[in-house]
Amino acid sequence: MAIVGVIFGVAFYLLFLRSDNEDNSTSEPTSSESTASPEVSDAPSATPIEPDSSASAETPEEPDDIFAQLAKVPDNAITDYAMTSDTLMFIFVSSAFTTPSKNILCYFASANDVVFEPHSLHCDMAEAPDVRPEDIEDSPQAYDLNFLGGTLDITSTNVVYGAWRGGPNALTNCIHAPNPDMCRDLPLVRDLPYGQAIRHGDIACLSEESGLTCVSLSQGKGVWVNRADYGYIFR
Repeated sequence: MAIVGVIFGVAFYLLFLRSDNEDNSTSEPTSSESTASPEVSDAPSATPIEPDSSASAETPEEPDDIFAQLAKVPDNAITDYAMTSDTLMFIFVSSAFTTPSKNILCYFASANDVVFEPHSLHCDMAEAPDVRPEDIEDSPQAYDLNFLGGTLDITSTNVVYGAWRGGPNALTNCIHAPNPDMCRDLPLVRDLPYGQAIRHGDIACLSEESGLTCVSLSQGKGVWVNRADYGYIFR
C-alpha cells in the first residue's frame, strides 16, 4: 500500500511539471523593440509654424515731421490775417502777422509786389542772431548788403535767413522807434499765438515760445529762428 502511494505521488509531480512547461511555451516573449517604441500622443508637432502676418501687432506710425504737420494747416492766411493798407510798409502785403513777443513781423507779398516775389514770405526781426560766415553767399553783393541777419525770406526757389538786412529793419522802425506816418496800420496786424500755425499756399509758419519756424512745403526746406540763434531744416 505504501508503494502505491509513492507511485501516485511521483505521477502527480510529473503531471504538474508538464503542465507548467506547456504554459510557459504558449506565452509570447516581450520584444525589446516594442518596449522602446514611443507611445502615440495627441501633443502638437514641434515643427515651427509661420506666424500669421494678419495677426501680428501693427507697427506704430512715426510722428509726423514739421513739414507733414504744417501741410495739414488750412490755407487761411489771406482770410484770417488779411492786410489792406495804403501805407508804404504794407501797400503790397496780402497778409501779415507778428509773434506774441513782437520780435518778429512777417508778411506775405501780394500778387503785385514790386519789391519781393509775389506770394513770397518776408520776415523782419528786431533782435536777431548774426549770419554765420558759412551761410553767407560767396558774392560781392552779399558782402555789400552786410548779411547781418534779422530777416527770413521764402520764395518759390529759395529759403534763406539774413539775406536782406542792411540796417534797421521794418519792425525796429515801427515798434521800437514808432514812426506814425509809416506804421499807422501796424496795430492791425494780428499775433500768431504760440503753438499755432499759419499757411499761405506753399509757405507755412509755426509760432512757439522757443522761436518761429517757417518752411516751403514744395522745397522741403525751412528756417527756425529766435533772438539768439537760427538754423535750417530739411525734409
